[in-house]
Amino acid sequence: MKNHKSFGKYIVHVYSFDIKGRGTCLFGKDFTIDLPLVEFSNFNYDSSTNVMDLEIKFNTSLDISKVEMPTWSSNNGQDDIIWYNAKKDINSVPYFDVPVSDFKVSGNYYVDSYGSKGWIEGTTFDISPIEFNTSITDIDSTDEAGDGIYKVTINMINPNLGISKVQVPVWSTSNQSDIKWYNATLENGSYVVYVNPKYHKYNSGNYHTHVYVTGKNGVSAAVAKEVVL
Repeated sequence: MKNHKSFGKYIVHVYSFDIKGRGTCLFGKDFTIDLPLVEFSNFNYDSSTNVMDLEIKFNTSLDISKVEMPTWSSNNGQDDIIWYNAKKDINSVPYFDVPVSDFKVSGNYYVDSYGSKGWIEGTTFDISPIEFNTSITDIDSTDEAGDGIYKVTINMINPNLGISKVQVPVWSTSNQSDIKWYNATLENGSYVVYVNPKYHKYNSGNYHTHVYVTGKNGVSAAVAKEVVL
């Protein structure tokens, strides 16, 4: 059956041929190769390794020697599709790992399974987005130009996802000529940046303040704020 590589109904005919090459159908028979039943189970996301682990169970007597798992996010169709090869654990149960950092987006993911005879079954799973609150407050400054430093505080709503970095680009000019990227630091469980006008030529007016949070799994989120100085 490996020469046909598909499930479903098969039709077999037997022909005999005379010395002139003329064929006669002696008999015919059909049979069916059932599509194996597949169960995806044990969806486990390990935040320390940033890997989604999926176990696959096949309810079939067929030898599923190789299983490929194309995986893609719901963003922009299948433009980020990656084909993974399933592995087998010590009990010969197939499974496969999806490194979320290969995609770097949250939301819904699609998974299909393909054996040597074609498509078998599909499923979906979700990767939680990074969520956070941002507040901006004025603080007293001993800077030579007087007050003007302001504090950006970022509080994570789901910190258990693991945070790789928090960056805050700030600029006051229309062409971003005075842009500065600040790296937030942890203070009492919150990420904090102190924006100092001296790095922006002491310009007055609107200070564009964006916050970019990147998780250890490569997933990122952003928010924009405006500050008037």
